[in-house]
Amino acid sequence: MAFIVWKDSYNLGITTVDQQHQNLAFIINDVYDAIGKSHEASSLKWAFKELFEYVDYHFLTEEKFLFKVSEQEYGRHKKAHDKFRERLRQMWSEFQMGFLARDLELMQFLKRWFITHTQGIDREYIPLYFAQPQMLDNVTEESAFAGSV
Repeated sequence: MAFIVWKDSYNLGITTVDQQHQNLAFIINDVYDAIGKSHEASSLKWAFKELFEYVDYHFLTEEKFLFKVSEQEYGRHKKAHDKFRERLRQMWSEFQMGFLARDLELMQFLKRWFITHTQGIDREYIPLYFAQPQMLDNVTEESAFAGSV
């Protein structure tokens, strides 16, 4: 069973971002599956590498768009992204060293972040998108994700 089950309510109505959010849920589920495989090192390392890379790709998409349409929103959004990146790296490090009390703590962090990200901060830029949807199209054409999901 998936750790994060995609719900229509996660959609923002912005196709590119909705697809990226679905991919993030899929990758978080991969992390969950890898943890369930008795901490198989190669599986966990691959899943986290994929998560880190895709988070960077997704955040870059949002940041490039927001930079083009609102410097204020860009700054606020980037700050939230940077905070998440730092906390994710910290939790991964703690997990590798065995400092997290439970695997569930890491997964709860990822799920809380995912829901807060899709249902909170990202919803705030929907009006900016619908005012200038072509700006997101320009951004996604500029940066293609090298990996596959």
